[in-house]
Amino acid sequence: MKEVASILYQPKNCNKAHRIVVTRNKRKDGQIDLLSGSAYNYQGIITNNEEMSEQCVIEFYNQRGDAENSNRYLLNDFNFNHLPFPDMDTNTVYMYLMAICATYSLKI
Repeated sequence: MKEVASILYQPKNCNKAHRIVVTRNKRKDGQIDLLSGSAYNYQGIITNNEEMSEQCVIEFYNQRGDAENSNRYLLNDFNFNHLPFPDMDTNTVYMYLMAICATYSLKI
């Protein structure tokens, strides 16, 4: 079971407040953490959006993480760091084709 809470935080030298959305999950093995003294895993998200609900903030940042993982997948598995052709037009077609292949292979 995931528990969620949010905290408003404003640093001393800053005019703008930030919101910290914290989630915690009970550890399956029940092992107690040395720093917190509890058997939970904590995760936090810092955002300046004060209007979205806590669940919407978590879903939004999970989607951002998924997009970053997709980019990492293309860079590493399809060799986007070392493009095969000397001209940009051909490399653009290559990148589009590999992105289509990656999207198709992730849906199978």
